[in-house]
Amino acid sequence: MSRKLILATLLLTAPVLPAAAQQGPQQRALMQACGADYQAHCANTPRGEGRILACLRQHSAQLSQPCRDALSRLPSR
Repeated sequence: MSRKLILATLLLTAPVLPAAAQQGPQQRALMQACGADYQAHCANTPRGEGRILACLRQHSAQLSQPCRDALSRLPSR
């Protein structure tokens, strides 16, 4: 993978769930699985204190199956 492609991917996905970038594989999987769902349903949600995860969970009926699967693997807050 080229450096430009890697950089572009990071720039596009990093804003989705910034804390997830510093976390483990589950959080990175969530970023990858839920990026489009985040943009569609939670982009205006203020970051911090679990608000984005809460927003995604509130919209669970509208989320893609990969995003729902990734959310189900995270511990509940």
